[in-house]
Amino acid sequence: MPGAYEEDRPSRTRGSRRGGALLLGAILAVVIAVVVIVLTRGGSSPHAVATTSVSSTPEPAESASTTTRTAKTTAKTAGPKTDNRFTLTAAEASSEATAVVAILSEDGKHAFYISAEHLPPSKGFFYAVWLYNSPTSNRGLGRAPSVGSNGRLEGGLLLPSSASKYHEMLLTKETSTTPTHPGPIVLKGPFALK
Repeated sequence: MPGAYEEDRPSRTRGSRRGGALLLGAILAVVIAVVVIVLTRGGSSPHAVATTSVSSTPEPAESASTTTRTAKTTAKTAGPKTDNRFTLTAAEASSEATAVVAILSEDGKHAFYISAEHLPPSKGFFYAVWLYNSPTSNRGLGRAPSVGSNGRLEGGLLLPSSASKYHEMLLTKETSTTPTHPGPIVLKGPFALK
């Protein structure tokens, strides 16, 4: 999708990529802890977190474990704050699919983390996350991790600077590798940055 997916935009500098990777890592570490607590309180057992493609990657000299350790240290010292939490519900009444989305921020940047369950396995299609206002006002955020037979999807991405313009978040089924508009809606719900 031309201009819609954050990971398709390579215009970031090395320093901002490293900062973005560290911020996302810190945010994900905190959100994972929040999701585990929420799931534990709700009587469900926590599952391993799947990863998603992100808009920035660690520098070649840094390993993923180094970035994770740095992100956890950053999360303990400065730490992102949770700005908002909301639920995405199934677009079809017969579906049991649902998701919890957390919006986090640190140093003026925002990210989201989604934890969904009861989704059909992604075979022959992929799930994508969108910010949405109308058929002519929407923004694809990226491809979600594959969903297996357990029906769970978890992952997160940095939000674009224009995110505050949108009022809804969608999880859709996509078959085109470059969709220009949202495909069939699986989950939807309100979206707001505070």
